[in-house]
Amino acid sequence: MKRIKLALIGIICLTIFGYVQSCSDSTTEIEQVPNLDIPEEFNEVGKLHNEGLEYVFNELKVAAIEYTKNPQLKGHTFLENHDEFVRQATLKFCQHNKKMQSHFDLCENVLNNNNILLKSGTTNINNPIIAQLLDETKVLIRENIKKKNDLSLLKVQLDAINNKAANILSEQDAIVIYCATSIGYASYQYWTENYRKWYFAIHYPEILEQYNDDELNQLQLKNGKIRTK
Repeated sequence: MKRIKLALIGIICLTIFGYVQSCSDSTTEIEQVPNLDIPEEFNEVGKLHNEGLEYVFNELKVAAIEYTKNPQLKGHTFLENHDEFVRQATLKFCQHNKKMQSHFDLCENVLNNNNILLKSGTTNINNPIIAQLLDETKVLIRENIKKKNDLSLLKVQLDAINNKAANILSEQDAIVIYCATSIGYASYQYWTENYRKWYFAIHYPEILEQYNDDELNQLQLKNGKIRTK
């Protein structure tokens, strides 16, 4: 139950539009790298997070196409309330994803009550060691985005954090770090591959029917004009 909740927190709390607006436009080629050196069940948390991101993107595409076709929406900014759109799309993901369906009430509770995050069971987010390792993870992800480092380097860095957690935290508390590094690792891969399609979907919704996802990820913006690579 705790692991499902941590996965939910990862999907919900990595603010999607914040990542889209802050990530650099990376053209780094994604290499094939192994999973993090943590139990496989925690690598699955990162994969579930990315499934959530992709589900929200597909909801975004539907909304964008409707926006461009509905004359009543002309004059209104596309996605005027980003946060509410993400919240509703995430709720739908929890309803339709087989791994999440049985925990929908929990998902809804987390979405509507941000203050309950990571406050169940014996895991305590106020633990200074947990807080420090979470901060280290955030800094690593941010630095790797900025420098456009390859995934093999990020894996080494995150494995070091996981190893530290395994050595100095209880098995239960280490779960928080495993989930955080798994989500960060998976998220880094996702945004490196898919930054462009999100950018163009949000800022140029009128083009979404012209291109599939792979084509969107190959687009470039030069001198105000959209071009293919």
